[in-house]
Amino acid sequence: MRQYASLRGRREFALALGRGAACSAPALTVHAYTPPARAAGKPKVGIIVTRKVGKAVVRNKIRRRCKAILQSVVAPSDARWFVVACKPAAATLAFAELRGQLTGAAAGAVARRGRG
Repeated sequence: MRQYASLRGRREFALALGRGAACSAPALTVHAYTPPARAAGKPKVGIIVTRKVGKAVVRNKIRRRCKAILQSVVAPSDARWFVVACKPAAATLAFAELRGQLTGAAAGAVARRGRG
């Protein structure tokens, strides 16, 4: 069972992207948003992989890899919302390299503390 829920709808993505603190790595950008107390609960995660990254097979592979990495990175007690936006460079990375960049960017975004 996953440690986090999925972001649902345009509104949740827009809040996390607009008000969250961002930290970039060469292959991806992570936005971390702390929701108001009434919306807090289980952490939520959204992953964006556009067509610029590659065909559907490549995009789905990157999405699955990000989900596996986030399973170990996101603590179940953390109520933040995370959006991971993958860049085309993510398609060329090995799993270990992607894990390093995603972990570092997530830690950097949490350290910056998003408004809201």
